[in-house]
Amino acid sequence: ISAEELRGMMAETDELLNDMGTILIGKQAVECGIIDEVGGISQALHKLNELIDKK
Repeated sequence: ISAEELRGMMAETDELLNDMGTILIGKQAVECGIIDEVGGISQALHKLNELIDKK
């Protein structure tokens, strides 16, 4: 995520929490490139095992 994109999100007052910053959830965080994918603990453990096996 670029600094400009982050500043833009921080300026979106309809998305602010207690005037502290912007909250991104699930799909939004993926779209911004902050996380790779959305999932639960099961998916996270599966991915961890895949990464371990690759090493």
